[in-house]
Order: sequence, then C-alpha cells, then structure tokens
Amino acid sequence: MQRLLSEAFDQLGRARRIPWVDLLLVVGLAGLLFTFIDLGREWTGVHRPSIGIDLAPSALPRYTMFSLIRGLLAYVLSLGFTLVYGYWAAKDRVAGRLLLPLLDILQSIPVLGFMPGLILALVALFPHSNVGLELAAVIMIFTGQAWNMTFSLVHSLRSVPSDLREAATVFVSTGGNGCARSNCHSQALGWCGTA
Repeated sequence: MQRLLSEAFDQLGRARRIPWVDLLLVVGLAGLLFTFIDLGREWTGVHRPSIGIDLAPSALPRYTMFSLIRGLLAYVLSLGFTLVYGYWAAKDRVAGRLLLPLLDILQSIPVLGFMPGLILALVALFPHSNVGLELAAVIMIFTGQAWNMTFSLVHSLRSVPSDLREAATVFVSTGGNGCARSNCHSQALGWCGTA
C-alpha cells in the first residue's frame, strides 16, 4: 500500500510540472480566443464610410489574421459546395448535363461584373455593421476557387475505372466501405492541385 501511495504522489508531482509544449498550447488557445473576440468586434462594429488603415508593423498580425479567417471561411464554403454540387453533377448524368454548363457559364462571369451589386446588397442587408462587407469579401474568394475545385472533383469521380468501381461495390457488399475509399483515392491528385 505504501508503494502504491508513493507512486501516486510521484505521478502527481510529474503532472504538476508544465512542459513547454503545454504552455505553448495554452498561449496559442488564448491567442485564438483573442482573435475570435477581435474578429467579432470588427465584424459587428459600426459601419464606417471610410476606414483608416494602421500602417504600423504591430498591426500586421491583426490584418493577417483577418485575411486568414476570411480565406478559411471561403475555403470551407467552397469545399462544402464542391462536395455537394460536384458529387451530384458527377453521379447523376441528367443533372450533370445541366449543372456543369451552368457552372461553366457562372465561372466565366468576371468577379468585377457582379461585385458592386453584391456589395451594395450586402451592405443594405446589414446597414449598421461590417458584416456585409466581410461577407462580400468571403463570397468573392469563394467564387474564385469553388469552380476549380468542383470541376476537379467531377473529373476525378468520372475518371474512376469501371473495374475499380465494381471492386469497391463487391467490397461494400462484404461489409467494407469501398466506395468512400475508392472515391477518396481517385480524388487525391485533383485535390492536391486545386484545394
């Protein structure tokens, strides 16, 4: 019993020491929390007709984080759109005949063609905050990357050989998850190039 108690106290003593990795993790989480609080304050802040840009080097991490968050939001939207729209267009031949030309037409419209109307509509929708401008920025980034990712997914799904699809179907009937695995493997090269 004495040996067990001494081992427990030794473990407790080791657990009380904070390694540098844990400290780094706590600092990183605190920084992330501060970033989200600052981002929320910026997005819901009062809409200003003109914005003064702080040119001090100390403001650069803040602006970088805002741009990173916008880019990540646009990427998540693009990924969700790609998985739904691209999978539907690749697997349903009738829908693919309509969806792919529609996406091709939409991606050929320059962003500057619809950007002023989109910004005006979003600012009118959120008149007293910066949410409209931030959403417009996210949507502009989304339109620049979603079509490329979607076309890559459709090509990857349609280029899976029929014997591989049959093998995946047989594997699924034996209790595996072959369709998901064969789809993921066939999309790997396309995703590396576009995502």
